[in-house]
Amino acid sequence: MFEHEKCYLVGENPTYDNLAELMFRVGDYDRNPNVLEELTKLINDILLNKDENCDILIQRTHAALKNNGDHLTILNYTKVFAIQKRQLPEDHPDIGRTTLSYGSLLGLFVLIVAIVIPLLYGSTNCRHLAIRTLHTMLALKHSLLLDEARPTLSAKYRAFEDLLRMRSIEYDPLSDPINIIKTIRSTCSMCDVIPKPSQCQINKEVFEHDEHSIDTYWIDYPMRKFQRNSDKLLLYLHGGGYLSGNINDYSGIECHLSYLFNVTILHVEYRLSPEHPLPAAVDDIVVLYCALLRDNMSPSQMMIIGDSAGGGLSLLIVQALLAHQLPVPRGVIVISPWTDLSTSGESFTRNDEIDLIFTCHDVKWIASQLLDPNKSQLSLNNPLLSPLFGSFQGFPPMYITVGTAEILEDDSRRVLKKAQAVGVNVTFEEGLHLMHVYPIFFSYFPEARNTLDNINKWIQTIFTEKHN
Repeated sequence: MFEHEKCYLVGENPTYDNLAELMFRVGDYDRNPNVLEELTKLINDILLNKDENCDILIQRTHAALKNNGDHLTILNYTKVFAIQKRQLPEDHPDIGRTTLSYGSLLGLFVLIVAIVIPLLYGSTNCRHLAIRTLHTMLALKHSLLLDEARPTLSAKYRAFEDLLRMRSIEYDPLSDPINIIKTIRSTCSMCDVIPKPSQCQINKEVFEHDEHSIDTYWIDYPMRKFQRNSDKLLLYLHGGGYLSGNINDYSGIECHLSYLFNVTILHVEYRLSPEHPLPAAVDDIVVLYCALLRDNMSPSQMMIIGDSAGGGLSLLIVQALLAHQLPVPRGVIVISPWTDLSTSGESFTRNDEIDLIFTCHDVKWIASQLLDPNKSQLSLNNPLLSPLFGSFQGFPPMYITVGTAEILEDDSRRVLKKAQAVGVNVTFEEGLHLMHVYPIFFSYFPEARNTLDNINKWIQTIFTEKHN
């Protein structure tokens, strides 16, 4: 018997018995292309060299990791925990060549995956790539399964439902509401689900009017210089139950819409509850709208678009503009709008068991955090908070889309009925068996993309029609 020394890297949990097994993950490779070459050379040395002292290899490994700093090819939380020795028995003379073959194939496979997956999904965000890869695997499973009760749904949509069922947002219902809201804000981020494309241009601008300031962000995927006196503009009012949401969460969505609709989007960072109870958000948007009018933006150039709470806020804004006798925008697009904070719609009961985002209890708890405790006379069905109970007389054309598998379904249907009763031009799209705000998940399933295409056609039609 004679003894060969072989060194190899192991991961955080060294449970691998195969010789020369390398546990590493590749991510952000394109930020420093020299990193991959350097680590590949080091790995090959470890695989090939039978005689080099393991202590030297340890030093070289640590040096490689340290020198690359923030540009590690290895994921931030993947570390080298040990470099171990193995004894090779005499009766395995070809083990070196076998190990090299397996190691080379593994390295080649990882390299190919590291290149192909980011190109396939158009992102180097590692969390996003993990989500998209898992979604693709689930979609393959669902492509082999038939949902007889919901035959219109694509396999990709049903796979996305599985992703939602896997999510876990844990909080103590008896804890301080402020702490719960902080948990919601930190765990419900959209930036990994729909990340911002690197080509999208975002610029911050603070608008001031009547000693009131509000932060906004210009979203311009076509990357052209916006002309305020002529170009079309969409004001985007994000969702989040009036409790959460910001530019980081929504930049990926807004960049895509800017590209798809071929318009500049202005993201509005309106104030959130409970720090700033409703109707503070309404005041912010009205101030911004007045500032845009002051800067020679024509109402005929502007539309307002919002999802969920942002959809309800969009309707509140138009009602506030009409109350102040200000000109209204060219059109309003609302995606699964929350229009009734009192939760009086029948769908809050009918769809409570099938809604993948909220329960009726969730919505009631959120609504309870929106009011100023010092103004108890302001009830949840007050038109200043719930646009469903306000007037739709004088509204511009509206586009409403809602899923039939969400508890807010009747919030949209009741607005449709009231608006049509006073002669408003309303286009209504029902997403059969679809979830809350389904169009914003355009990267994952065709149902979302189809609805966004319909909205795009509607926007272009409204903007080209003769305006009174």
